Amino acid sequence: QMIAPLLALSQNRSKLKVYIAHLTDLCHDRDPSILSQLTPPSHYHHSPPDDWEEELQKMSAESWNGSWRCVRRRAESCRSTPTLSSSR
Repeated sequence: QMIAPLLALSQNRSKLKVYIAHLTDLCHDRDPSILSQLTPPSHYHHSPPDDWEEELQKMSAESWNGSWRCVRRRAESCRSTPTLSSSR
């Protein structure tokens, strides 16, 4: 029951990292100074996926459910927020 959401989170995390890398490359191509003040969290490049999965395994059911509720609430609020294309 909890495996599917964990797999989805892992896949989304991987997609997000690819997207961030792509945006970073675009910024470097356009003007490297754009990102000079921004740095990713220290664990972004150095943390293997196993560490992330290990952290999930250590979480209590209550904290995992609380985190999952936050993720769902954020996703729902993003869906309900109008975008430029939908407000026309």
